[in-house]
Amino acid sequence: MHRSSNFARTSFAFAIAGAIGLCATPALADIPLSLDLDYVLPVDAGPVDDGFGGALRFGPRVDLKLLTLAGEASLGIHDFSGPEGPTVYRGVVGGRFGLGYLLRPSIFGHLGVGHADWSSTEDLTHLTLDIGASLDVTVVPAFEIGVHAAYNYLAGNGSVDDLGFMTLGGHLTFVLDPNDDDGIDDD
Repeated sequence: MHRSSNFARTSFAFAIAGAIGLCATPALADIPLSLDLDYVLPVDAGPVDDGFGGALRFGPRVDLKLLTLAGEASLGIHDFSGPEGPTVYRGVVGGRFGLGYLLRPSIFGHLGVGHADWSSTEDLTHLTLDIGASLDVTVVPAFEIGVHAAYNYLAGNGSVDDLGFMTLGGHLTFVLDPNDDDGIDDD
């Protein structure tokens, strides 16, 4: 119980930082738009097998040369197989902190609302959060590719148990720069 309490506090801190990041001054921020493709593995999920899914992430990112701070909003769907395999829908906000430019390791966390559509039991809509790490490679200034891993959690409601799962995947990121009129990197 104590471990999940610390996890919830840490994830909440990431979500607050991300929400603050969503208010970044547009003149200082570019806007990454990312498509995640995920393989999902249940951790504490009962008779649920692995599956696949994805998410769309977007939000302002401030580049401070070696340190990158981003606020993100994300919409995702993950479909599990197995006798009780639910489809999980998530809407979250949070933050991402990275180091580097061409090769950027990052940590991230999000908090929001999730819904599990179970095949044979009561559906669940409740608090969801995640925490994870990623590694991005800048191919050209407006395009990045990367890999990520995260622990995801959907809180239970008393009659339906909690759902914990890992996501392992890759992502494509298109970087929109609202301040760039000519498309040429001026740095």
